[in-house]
Amino acid sequence: MKIKIQAELSELSGMREKLSEFAELNSVASDATNLIVLSIDEICTNLIKYAYNYNKSKTIDISVKISDNKFITTIKDTSEPFDIRKHAKKNIIEHVRKLNVGGLGMHIVLTVMDEIYYEPNSDVNPQNTLTLIKKL
Repeated sequence: MKIKIQAELSELSGMREKLSEFAELNSVASDATNLIVLSIDEICTNLIKYAYNYNKSKTIDISVKISDNKFITTIKDTSEPFDIRKHAKKNIIEHVRKLNVGGLGMHIVLTVMDEIYYEPNSDVNPQNTLTLIKKL
């Protein structure tokens, strides 16, 4: 399944709905579905807010499939490259102790996903490509 969204936060609810429907049609357990949808939502939210700076003319391409008992998500964008794998996991206890609000989205994605691959844009590939894999 392929989804294209504009860089608008209002687009996220429809995206989450489509992802959940796809997962349900493919008999993905609800707890796995929730983690997958949360992770994709976090990535797209960060792209919209920080990479695209709410530029509504920008788009995010999302494709999902299930193969070999894995939920595979590919997210493509044209922002400045940002490799999530280089984003350090946070110390959750310390984060909560300091009463920090937010800032856990990348940590959640890094913790929840079983495999993460990233390919920045290049002369051959005009889009950044992030692949998230969750074993089912």
